[in-house]
Amino acid sequence: MAVKTKIAKARAAANGKPVLQKSARHEHLRKGASVAAPPRLSEMPAGHAAVLARLKQRIAAAQNRAALAVNRHLIALYWEVGASIVERQTKAGWGNSVVERLAHDLRQAFPRLEGFSPRNI
Repeated sequence: MAVKTKIAKARAAANGKPVLQKSARHEHLRKGASVAAPPRLSEMPAGHAAVLARLKQRIAAAQNRAALAVNRHLIALYWEVGASIVERQTKAGWGNSVVERLAHDLRQAFPRLEGFSPRNI
């Protein structure tokens, strides 16, 4: 609390008057909120809406590109997993029990990833 505010409150208390001063810095605080509310849209400069729209478009486009890249890499990964297992089945005679165990182990190692059921791999 600033010294001027303390002095003003002390004077007001001595006179029996309530302190009605509002700090310009805290005027935009919501009552009971611990975080400052953003300034009103009506107080924003010209061009704010256009900049916001452009930023939102760029963010959405980047999110879409990222999702497509992740999908591309996951498809390649699943293909490699499958090819590796088929190769072992063909050359080393791996059977269904090995595939079931691999599926179990992969699901344990990567519980948030889907697609590692015995049938999928």
